[in-house]
Amino acid sequence: MEQLIEFPYSATFDERFGVHLLPVAPYIVAYLVTEDEVQIVRVVDGRRDLNAIFSAPGEV
Repeated sequence: MEQLIEFPYSATFDERFGVHLLPVAPYIVAYLVTEDEVQIVRVVDGRRDLNAIFSAPGEV
């Protein structure tokens, strides 16, 4: 998680979901970066289907 604090833009930005995705085994941390903060949106088990999770109504 230190990488997230020091280099918030180093993780892959996934345009399909509109968030950065940082793998932290066995999880994937989905987050947004604003001018003054890093907002963790969701922490997902890396074995889950991200397309299904992020395309569900009301999910971010």
